[in-house]
Amino acid sequence: MNNIIELKNIVKNYNSKKKIRVLNKINFSFKAGKIYSLMGPSGSGKSTLLNLLSLIDTPSSGSLRISNNSINYSSKSYNDKLRAKKIGIIYQDNNLLSDFTTIENIYFARLSIDENKNKALIDAKKLIRNLGLSNRENHLASELSGGEMQRVAIARALINSPEIILADEPTGSLDL
Repeated sequence: MNNIIELKNIVKNYNSKKKIRVLNKINFSFKAGKIYSLMGPSGSGKSTLLNLLSLIDTPSSGSLRISNNSINYSSKSYNDKLRAKKIGIIYQDNNLLSDFTTIENIYFARLSIDENKNKALIDAKKLIRNLGLSNRENHLASELSGGEMQRVAIARALINSPEIILADEPTGSLDL
């Protein structure tokens, strides 16, 4: 089984009044097709690690490989495209665009890999139906319950059929 993500000596510091080391020389390989869980108390660096894995943040030092591609943190445009194609992110707080409808929040993410709006709408409608949100398709995010918003966030993460799904407490507000 191949490594889909490889971390080598990842360090993440935050500098405020003093340097705070959040992650210290993390070495780990994630295998394709496996499910991993990060557990630890608040403030232990779980969300920081997810932000590094999703290329939203950069490490203070160390290296990261995704699908055998070394990540060059100065290549923002390439990293944005890589994230759009390979990584689906489900945030702890759903991060929906409040002025957008359910369908817009979902298909907008699809447009990041190409500009085929028709395909994006078809894919979004299928996810909406599969997640039981058909009656909420044209509702603004502010008109949805917490569980409905989280299902929209999950659909947004799935729309590009990513190889990697990163989820930060994704089921906390779901009404299962």
